[in-house]
Amino acid sequence: MPSFTDGCECKVVDLRKLLADRFPHAPAPAGTRLSTGLSSLDQTIGGGFPKSAITELICPQVSAGSASFIHALLQAAQHDRYFLALIDGRDSFDPSASDDTCLRHLLWVRCHKTFDAIKAADLLLRDGNFPL
Repeated sequence: MPSFTDGCECKVVDLRKLLADRFPHAPAPAGTRLSTGLSSLDQTIGGGFPKSAITELICPQVSAGSASFIHALLQAAQHDRYFLALIDGRDSFDPSASDDTCLRHLLWVRCHKTFDAIKAADLLLRDGNFPL
């Protein structure tokens, strides 16, 4: 087991393993699901996205509909009164298609590096205030 002392450089992965070994906990129970506002998608994925989990959206090409989908999620968040966090790994989201009322339900984390996006995801999951 690695020793973490002053002056020791360690990897975050090693630190997390050490903490998990020393402070084991039971897995979190399955959470509720959040509606996307798109009934055909909700039916396909079992009622919506899992609450308090990472959902990765990857589009294979430009103009594949990802922006429209994100704006639909914002409308669902506003309607159902929850907040969502968007970790924008390419700093490409354009909020202008949503009104200010919807945008009040969004934490938009703009990243330019993969490491920053992963770090943001880790912090948001630990925080627990963003169900999507």
